Amino acid sequence: MRKSKAISTIQPLPISQLLFLGLITLLGMGGLGLVLLPYTSEVTWQILFEKSYNHLYSSLALGGGIGLGASLVSLFISRSFPTSDLERKLRQRLPLHSMSSLTIVFLSLCAGIGEELLFRGPLLFGLFEYISLPAGILINAIFFVGLHGYLNPKQDLPWVLRLWLVTFSGALGLITLSFSIVCAIIAHTIYDLVLLHAMRRDSLSS
Repeated sequence: MRKSKAISTIQPLPISQLLFLGLITLLGMGGLGLVLLPYTSEVTWQILFEKSYNHLYSSLALGGGIGLGASLVSLFISRSFPTSDLERKLRQRLPLHSMSSLTIVFLSLCAGIGEELLFRGPLLFGLFEYISLPAGILINAIFFVGLHGYLNPKQDLPWVLRLWLVTFSGALGLITLSFSIVCAIIAHTIYDLVLLHAMRRDSLSS
């Protein structure tokens, strides 16, 4: 009873604050990623972006397909299990009723670009200087999902969702290596875009 009361008192963030946090993610994380890569790896942004440019259209198509498919799997899993406290808190923190489609696109782009430039940039390639590619991808994925709170043992998330999120995060690292970082950015952006739209639709229909 105490837990449900604590959750029910959570107030949605103002749209302006949400947009500011999106900018912090884009400029802060993205900027940090751009600065740190030369100090953590022999791979340069020039190499990564030239690779992305040479596979631009296929990166857009593959990234879009992966992001859409991953988001649908996440929606299926989350709706097949009881709603967790973490998901309820997230829904209550987001002003879903007042979020426009443009706001959702902006937030998805900020997260997709900012987080991928950091996590699939220096925090991924830096690991490869010390450990093997498979181990680096796995550790990077676990770290990424853990920072989002999905691996917290105190959260009542279904284990299959935790495992799936680590798998998807690992896939983002893999396609960055085998394809391009733009492909990972597109996949991440589409993933967030679909989930936020689904959450808003559920909120409006409830």
